[in-house]
Amino acid sequence: MISWRGLALGIGGACAQPEIFAPLVEELGKGMAQELKGRLADVLRYHWRSKHFLDVQATLPETLDWSTQPSPWRSYLGAPAVRLPTALPDAVSADSVPLSLNSLGSFLRLGAGISAWKSYDGVHAWALRVAPSSGNLQTTEVHLVLPPLEGLAPVTAAYHYQPEMHHLELRLEAPQELVGGHQSSASGFLVILSSLCVREAWKYGERALRSCHLNLGHMLQALSVSCELHGWIMEEASGALILDPVLRRILDVQDETPELALWVTTGSEGSVPAMAWAEELMAVYQQAQLKSLGASQGTAVPATASEPQVALQDMGNPNVSSEEYQKNMDKQL
Repeated sequence: MISWRGLALGIGGACAQPEIFAPLVEELGKGMAQELKGRLADVLRYHWRSKHFLDVQATLPETLDWSTQPSPWRSYLGAPAVRLPTALPDAVSADSVPLSLNSLGSFLRLGAGISAWKSYDGVHAWALRVAPSSGNLQTTEVHLVLPPLEGLAPVTAAYHYQPEMHHLELRLEAPQELVGGHQSSASGFLVILSSLCVREAWKYGERALRSCHLNLGHMLQALSVSCELHGWIMEEASGALILDPVLRRILDVQDETPELALWVTTGSEGSVPAMAWAEELMAVYQQAQLKSLGASQGTAVPATASEPQVALQDMGNPNVSSEEYQKNMDKQL
C-alpha cells in the first residue's frame, strides 16, 4: 500500500513530478482506460497539494485583499424578483404540504435562508445561514425549476434564490418536461445546487474546491431536513440531469459550477419525471434557439405539436464583488 503520508514527505517540489503518483494510479486505477487514469492522476495531485498533514500544511494565501472580496450574496441584477413569505410551519407535517408560494418560502427559509445576524459594534453586521459554510463564505447557490404557481411566472421557469432578501429571481423559461409536463403524474420541482468557488479561493486558495464540496453537503442536508418538515421527499435526479452541460443550459450560468440536481416530490402520488437522454433535453433548447433566430430574421421555424415553449433569453446579470452588490442595494433602498 502507498500512503499519502509517504507522498507528503517529498513535498519539496515533488508536485511537478508526475511519476511520483504512477504507483498509486496503477493501484487505484486497475481496469481503467488510460484517459481515466490520467484524470485520476490529476485528482490525486490536487488532493495531495491541498491536503493538510500533522506536520505539513497545504499552501494558503499569505494575505487577504479586502478590495477584491467577492460578495457573499449572488444577485442577478435586473432580473424580476418575487419576495417570498417568511411564515414558518407550526409543526412537522404528517402529510405533504401543497406546493405554493407560502410553502416554498418556508422550505427555502428553513433549508437555505438566514438564521441570525451578528455584529461586533452595532453597526457592521454579518449574516449566519441555516447551512454552515467554511469561513462563512457561502459558496453554494440554490436554483429552482418550478411549475407555474400563483404569484410566480405563468410558465415553467428557472429561478435563483437570493437569501438576503428572501427573493426568487426569475432567470429564464424552462421546458415543462423538467417538472413533469402535462402528461406526467409528477408533482414537485427541481432544486439545482451550484458552487461559486471564487468566494472560497479568495481566502483559501487552491483548497477552495475541498471547502466548496463540504459546503455543498451542508446545504444538501439542510434542504433535506426542510423537506421532511413539509412532508416532502427529496432525491437525486438522474438521466440527463447529472450532466454538467445540461445543468449549465438549464441555468445559463457562467462563473458558477453546477454540482447537483435534486427532485423534490411534494405530492403523495408524485414521481420523478423521466428525462433519460441529454439529447432529448438539448434538442428542446436547440429548437427554441432556431425559433428565436428565425424570429429575429423574420423567418418561421416549424413547430411540432408536442414541442415545449422555451424562451432562451435570460434575465439579469450576476454580480461579483461586494462593492458592485452594495451599489445595487443602495439604489433599491
